[in-house]
Amino acid sequence: MELGNRLEKVHETLRSEQLEIRSQDSETTPAFKEGDYVLMVNKRRRKGESSKLAPKFVGPYQVIHTFNNNCTHLMASGNQEAVVNEARLELYHRPRDPRA
Repeated sequence: MELGNRLEKVHETLRSEQLEIRSQDSETTPAFKEGDYVLMVNKRRRKGESSKLAPKFVGPYQVIHTFNNNCTHLMASGNQEAVVNEARLELYHRPRDPRA
């Protein structure tokens, strides 16, 4: 009986700590705002291709929506959409010279 009570107390403490961590995430300001263009880290590897020669980023994608936790974004490019954490994103800077 004592073990059950201790286990219940530990679970309650864990739940409250997880809730605190989630609320801290939502207080941070997002790195990207809606309408920004971003590049996404390319994790796709094809058989027979060297990962050293593969492009590091794919895109650009446009940020369509930022979710409540402020670190997850809905992105779109053409007819493709993806929900991605901002840790996998980098701001896209358009080339200044149109010939570049």
